[in-house]
This record gives sequence, structure tokens and C-alpha cells, in this order.
Amino acid sequence: MDATRLDGAIALVTGVSGDIGAAVCDLLEARGATVVRSDLRAPSGGAGEFLALDVTSEASWTDTLAAIERRHDALDVLVTNAGIAPMERIDAMPLEDWRRCQQVNVEGVFLGLKLASPLLARSVSRRPGGASVVNLCSGASDRPAAFSAAYCASKGGSTDAHPRRCSGVRRAQNADPRQLSASWRGRVRDDG
Repeated sequence: MDATRLDGAIALVTGVSGDIGAAVCDLLEARGATVVRSDLRAPSGGAGEFLALDVTSEASWTDTLAAIERRHDALDVLVTNAGIAPMERIDAMPLEDWRRCQQVNVEGVFLGLKLASPLLARSVSRRPGGASVVNLCSGASDRPAAFSAAYCASKGGSTDAHPRRCSGVRRAQNADPRQLSASWRGRVRDDG
């Protein structure tokens, strides 16, 4: 049995409008998963199933997860990829920009783990080993860069909200896309 196969798995990926989100979706589909893409707005050229999701809104998460349950009766994989990176000097950054970054990058992960956990927990009866969660993080949490204080702080917060420790999901990983995106993209092309 090929452990990289996801045949029959239902996956939700947040933040699909960017390159990393698109690559994750492509890889999951290449591995056999049915992927539900989510973002504030559908990406141009919208392939596959899409549900609008504001990761900062508990009501939006609830609606999205209810739609997945109605359509698929399952959720086996959650990839929290949505994120923003305001690039401003900290002494010039409006408080609202700081707060928005924390809402998307930290609270979005929290809400996803909190609200998807009951549906993910049911995966154990569908798939060997149960559900999988991948929380896209960044090395910026421990290697800050100029003009990215809000982003670095938020990635530290989302890294510390490790899904295995917080949700009881057995297979969970924090992933730094700077290290993984090139290899994911290569595998998507090779497996395509």
C-alpha cells in the first residue's frame, strides 16, 4: 500500500488563491484526494470545488464545514494555508494592520482546528490512522526580517498552536512553505 495515496480522502485547503495554496491542491488531487478549495474569493480559472471562507470568521468556518459535511459527509485532511504578510516598519504600522495579520494568521488557524476537529475526528472510521492536519507556518517565527514584525509574530503564534497538541488529531504537521513549496511543486509536475 502506498502511504502517499489519499484515494477517497476529503481535503479542505484554505488560502488557495496564492501559489502555495494552488500547489497544495494540485498535489492532494494528484494523490487521489477530493479537494475543497477555500479563500475569500475564487481564484481565476477556478478548477474544482470552491467554498468562500473568511478564516477570521467563526460563522464562515461553520458554514463552510456544514457545506462539506452535507456534500461529502466527511473531512479527512485540513490544510491551514491562508495567511497575509503586511510589510511595514513597526513604528509606521497601523494597529489595524497588525491586528488583521494576527486574525488571519493565528486566529484563522485556531478557528479551523477548533471547528473542524469534530468532523476530522470521524475520519478515524474512514481512513487508517484517521485525519491529517497540516498547518503552513514559516521560519519567520524564529528568524525575523526587517519590515515584517506582524508576520513574524503571527507565525510564531500559529507555530505554537501545533494541531497535534491542540486538537487530538494524530497526524499533524507544521510546515514551512519556503522549505516545502519547491519540492511540492516538483512532485505535482512529476505526478501530474
